[in-house]
Amino acid sequence: MRASKPYYSLNGSTAFFIGRKPERMRFADGRDVPVKTWRQAVQMILQDCNADPACHEKLLRLCDTSIIGGRKRGILCSDPKGMDSPVQIGDSLYFEGHFGTEYLLLMARRTLDLAGYDYKGIHFQLRERELDLSL
Repeated sequence: MRASKPYYSLNGSTAFFIGRKPERMRFADGRDVPVKTWRQAVQMILQDCNADPACHEKLLRLCDTSIIGGRKRGILCSDPKGMDSPVQIGDSLYFEGHFGTEYLLLMARRTLDLAGYDYKGIHFQLRERELDLSL
């Protein structure tokens, strides 16, 4: 029988996840959910953060500010217009999802830190890398 795949912490190096794809995500409370993309995983984490009333209030205060924002586009906005790839995390609350894996996870962690959400217990199980048999 094959051993189960390991889980890797969101709290570790985000560079580790470059070129890898998520398969499952485990929240600190033990919920284990399938995920297909990093954007989907970030959306689920930010939605969980937004579900906490204290974090929700902080997200609303951070929304549309330059605290979480790029030079030319917002990262956490109340309106998806002007965003390249908006990810809805609540009513009138969108996160920019148009980033590579490492920066997407870094921006999500920065947002979670500022919202007061503890993501240290979130872990990912990764898909096996697909071999290119055409070589």
